[in-house]
Amino acid sequence: MADHDPVRLADSEWQHLLTEADEVGWPEYRALVEAAYAEPTLRGLYPFTSHWTLRFSTSTRPRLTVIPLCLDAHRNSRFTLSASIMGDVLVDTITVADAVSAAVRHLSPTLDPSLLEPPEKQPNLGWKDDAHGLDST
Repeated sequence: MADHDPVRLADSEWQHLLTEADEVGWPEYRALVEAAYAEPTLRGLYPFTSHWTLRFSTSTRPRLTVIPLCLDAHRNSRFTLSASIMGDVLVDTITVADAVSAAVRHLSPTLDPSLLEPPEKQPNLGWKDDAHGLDST
Protein backbone atom coordinates (compact mmCIF):
# COMPACT_ATOMS: atom_id res chain seq x y z
CA MET A 1 0.00 0.00 0.00
CA ALA A 2 1.55 3.29 -1.11
CA ASP A 3 -0.42 5.33 1.43
CA HIS A 4 1.39 5.38 4.78
CA ASP A 5 -1.63 6.58 6.76
CA PRO A 6 -1.51 4.47 9.95
CA VAL A 7 -5.29 4.22 10.23
CA ARG A 8 -5.58 2.91 6.68
CA LEU A 9 -2.67 0.53 7.24
CA ALA A 10 -4.37 -0.85 10.38
CA ASP A 11 -7.65 -1.28 8.50
CA SER A 12 -5.83 -3.07 5.69
CA GLU A 13 -4.17 -5.42 8.18
CA TRP A 14 -7.54 -6.15 9.83
CA GLN A 15 -9.02 -6.98 6.42
CA HIS A 16 -6.10 -9.33 5.72
CA LEU A 17 -6.55 -11.08 9.09
CA LEU A 18 -10.31 -11.45 8.55
CA THR A 19 -9.73 -12.97 5.11
CA GLU A 20 -7.04 -15.29 6.45
CA ALA A 21 -9.30 -16.35 9.34
CA ASP A 22 -11.98 -17.28 6.81
CA GLU A 23 -9.55 -19.45 4.87
CA VAL A 24 -7.71 -21.45 7.54
CA GLY A 25 -10.53 -23.80 8.55
CA TRP A 26 -10.19 -23.09 12.28
CA PRO A 27 -13.57 -21.87 13.61
CA GLU A 28 -12.19 -20.75 16.99
CA TYR A 29 -9.50 -18.60 15.36
CA ARG A 30 -12.04 -17.09 12.98
CA ALA A 31 -14.34 -16.28 15.92
CA LEU A 32 -11.45 -14.65 17.80
CA VAL A 33 -10.41 -12.39 14.91
CA GLU A 34 -14.01 -11.44 14.17
CA ALA A 35 -14.77 -10.66 17.83
CA ALA A 36 -11.60 -8.59 18.23
CA TYR A 37 -12.43 -6.66 15.05
CA ALA A 38 -15.99 -6.06 16.28
CA GLU A 39 -14.65 -4.40 19.46
CA PRO A 40 -14.02 -0.71 18.59
CA THR A 41 -11.18 -0.35 21.10
CA LEU A 42 -9.20 -3.22 19.57
CA ARG A 43 -10.19 -2.33 16.00
CA GLY A 44 -8.51 1.05 16.57
CA LEU A 45 -5.16 -0.69 17.06
CA TYR A 46 -2.81 -2.24 14.52
CA PRO A 47 -3.30 -6.04 14.67
CA PHE A 48 -0.70 -8.65 13.86
CA THR A 49 -0.17 -12.32 14.54
CA SER A 50 2.74 -14.41 15.67
CA HIS A 51 2.30 -18.18 15.72
CA TRP A 52 -1.49 -17.67 15.40
CA THR A 53 -1.52 -15.41 18.48
CA LEU A 54 -3.44 -12.18 17.91
CA ARG A 55 -1.46 -9.19 19.12
CA PHE A 56 -1.77 -5.42 18.94
CA SER A 57 0.40 -2.37 18.40
CA THR A 58 -0.10 1.38 18.62
CA SER A 59 2.12 1.83 15.56
CA THR A 60 2.40 0.08 12.22
CA ARG A 61 5.13 -2.02 10.66
CA PRO A 62 8.07 -2.02 10.47
CA ARG A 63 8.46 -0.54 13.99
CA LEU A 64 5.71 -2.00 16.11
CA THR A 65 4.97 -0.57 19.54
CA VAL A 66 3.59 -3.78 20.98
CA ILE A 67 0.87 -3.73 23.60
CA PRO A 68 1.37 -6.50 26.18
CA LEU A 69 -1.74 -8.49 25.23
CA CYS A 70 -1.89 -11.83 23.46
CA LEU A 71 -5.19 -13.44 22.48
CA ASP A 72 -5.20 -17.11 21.57
CA ALA A 73 -7.82 -19.46 20.21
CA HIS A 74 -7.51 -23.14 21.05
CA ARG A 75 -9.02 -26.01 19.10
CA ASN A 76 -10.94 -27.23 22.15
CA SER A 77 -13.15 -24.10 22.07
CA ARG A 78 -11.09 -22.26 24.69
CA PHE A 79 -9.74 -18.73 24.42
CA THR A 80 -6.90 -17.29 26.47
CA LEU A 81 -5.43 -13.88 27.19
CA SER A 82 -1.84 -13.44 28.32
CA ALA A 83 0.50 -10.47 28.67
CA SER A 84 3.21 -11.98 26.47
CA ILE A 85 3.59 -14.71 23.88
CA MET A 86 4.87 -17.27 26.41
CA GLY A 87 3.58 -15.52 29.53
CA ASP A 88 1.23 -16.64 32.23
CA VAL A 89 -2.40 -16.90 31.21
CA LEU A 90 -4.43 -14.02 32.64
CA VAL A 91 -7.82 -15.28 31.43
CA ASP A 92 -8.91 -18.74 30.27
CA THR A 93 -12.49 -18.87 29.04
CA ILE A 94 -14.83 -20.84 26.81
CA THR A 95 -16.34 -17.74 25.19
CA VAL A 96 -14.61 -15.49 22.73
CA ALA A 97 -16.60 -12.51 24.02
CA ASP A 98 -15.14 -12.98 27.51
CA ALA A 99 -11.60 -13.14 26.12
CA VAL A 100 -12.03 -9.99 24.05
CA SER A 101 -13.68 -8.02 26.84
CA ALA A 102 -10.87 -9.10 29.19
CA ALA A 103 -8.33 -7.81 26.67
CA VAL A 104 -10.03 -4.43 26.62
CA ARG A 105 -10.08 -4.31 30.43
CA HIS A 106 -6.33 -5.06 30.51
CA LEU A 107 -5.41 -2.17 28.21
CA SER A 108 -3.52 0.71 29.75
CA PRO A 109 -5.89 3.49 30.81
CA THR A 110 -3.54 6.00 29.11
CA LEU A 111 -3.89 4.29 25.75
CA ASP A 112 -5.80 6.19 23.09
CA PRO A 113 -6.33 3.58 20.37
CA SER A 114 -8.35 5.94 18.21
CA LEU A 115 -5.18 7.49 16.86
CA LEU A 116 -2.44 5.31 15.48
CA GLU A 117 0.73 7.35 15.42
CA PRO A 118 4.20 6.71 14.05
CA PRO A 119 6.48 5.31 16.80
CA GLU A 120 8.39 8.57 17.18
CA LYS A 121 5.12 10.34 18.11
CA GLN A 122 3.93 7.67 20.56
CA PRO A 123 3.86 8.50 24.24
CA ASN A 124 6.29 6.46 26.32
CA LEU A 125 4.04 3.87 27.93
CA GLY A 126 6.96 1.78 29.16
CA TRP A 127 6.19 -1.14 26.85
CA LYS A 128 8.87 -3.17 25.22
CA ASP A 129 8.50 -4.04 21.56
CA ASP A 130 9.11 -7.73 22.15
CA ALA A 131 8.23 -8.50 18.54
CA HIS A 132 11.53 -6.90 17.54
CA GLY A 133 13.46 -6.62 20.80
CA LEU A 134 13.02 -2.84 20.87
CA ASP A 135 12.32 -0.83 23.98
CA SER A 136 9.83 2.05 23.74
CA THR A 137 11.53 3.91 26.57
